[in-house]
Amino acid sequence: MEKISASPRKEQVRRMHIRNSIVISITTYVFVIGFLALLNYFATPGYWWVVWPALGWGLGLAISTVSRILTLNTPEYEDGE
Repeated sequence: MEKISASPRKEQVRRMHIRNSIVISITTYVFVIGFLALLNYFATPGYWWVVWPALGWGLGLAISTVSRILTLNTPEYEDGE
């Protein structure tokens, strides 16, 4: 049977790591899509192709973020001794 055996410090570190990974992912998305939008504006202003990578990556980012938030509220389980 599984039981919770993670120390409070270990749990804090795990939660901090999850929060940081969410922030890094969103920041990367904003900067890369922003760069692509500028590139699109100057290279081919007649067709806004940047919408497609923004939607695709945005969907993946949203799913990943929701998954991480859900694991943030779940305690870490380890095999019992």
